[in-house]
Amino acid sequence: LSSIIIDIAIAVYSSYDPQNAQILINLRKEIKALADMLISMNNDDRMAEGSFGWKVKELEEILRDETYVEITKRHHSKAEFAKFDYELSFRLLRK
Repeated sequence: LSSIIIDIAIAVYSSYDPQNAQILINLRKEIKALADMLISMNNDDRMAEGSFGWKVKELEEILRDETYVEITKRHHSKAEFAKFDYELSFRLLRK
């Protein structure tokens, strides 16, 4: 799935800026290698997962006076053989 998404993104951006299309095509190999590495992590490397979901009006309100908003999610576990505590930060950008 990530491979298809990368190909579609490159095709879209290439249509917007054909002069820089070759640069994107050259980066495709490196982007796919990174995506494959992330996907191939062992199951125990994926300690937490989650989703964000907003309605259009909610996004408009969140970004009303801002060009971006940072969102941080904290994941932690104190299980005997799976102790971890970390934060993941995401940046929501307004275009």
